[in-house]
Amino acid sequence: MTERGAPVVYFNSYKFNKHRETGVKTRWWCSTHRGRGCSASITTIGDKYNSILDAIFTTTSRGARIIYIAGYKFFRHRQSQRKTRWFCGTHHHLGCKAVVFTVDPDTVIKCRNQHNHPPKVPACQFSV
Repeated sequence: MTERGAPVVYFNSYKFNKHRETGVKTRWWCSTHRGRGCSASITTIGDKYNSILDAIFTTTSRGARIIYIAGYKFFRHRQSQRKTRWFCGTHHHLGCKAVVFTVDPDTVIKCRNQHNHPPKVPACQFSV
């Protein structure tokens, strides 16, 4: 909670403010760098952080959407009407089979996060 009582989430030393609630799902936006154009967001279910939703959606310097999950980077592979498939962004060309599926803009529905390599970015601790 902030000094004024607003709920916040700290993730990887970044602060996220509550954006919106839909049922038990809550979306949080980066408040640390949002003023500088950061579009990172996280999602919680109830007051728990679901490991399948351990995803930070952001944008590259060239404007492409990417996802970070547990220290691994995922790039968009293909998109149907509602569902998007993402593949490992660092070792796909070396045979890594890790994939993520999302619906809507930023809702992870399936995550096969078994990689054949260690993460480039260390996994982060999360606290609500």
